[in-house]
Amino acid sequence: MDLKVIIFFVAVAFLISLVVYFRTKKIFAPLVIFSILSNIVLHGNVNYQFAIYYNVFWLFNFVRNVWPLINLVLFIILIIYFIKNAKNKKK
Repeated sequence: MDLKVIIFFVAVAFLISLVVYFRTKKIFAPLVIFSILSNIVLHGNVNYQFAIYYNVFWLFNFVRNVWPLINLVLFIILIIYFIKNAKNKKK
């Protein structure tokens, strides 16, 4: 049951990022959105019992320790990108 919930919510995150892509025609913003939403889904559902049951401790450690840092870097890059575009539009 846990895997079905995870797959469903990751699919919803993918659809949301797909809608953002088709509205903006840019690739980076939907990528960041998908990454953050997928991390939220996995962070909420991949707990220690899940890691024991499915023997995926690497996923547990990655979701808890590494992926949030990757999302932070992606978010900072996205903010810098939007600030640069806002300055270019004012000129």
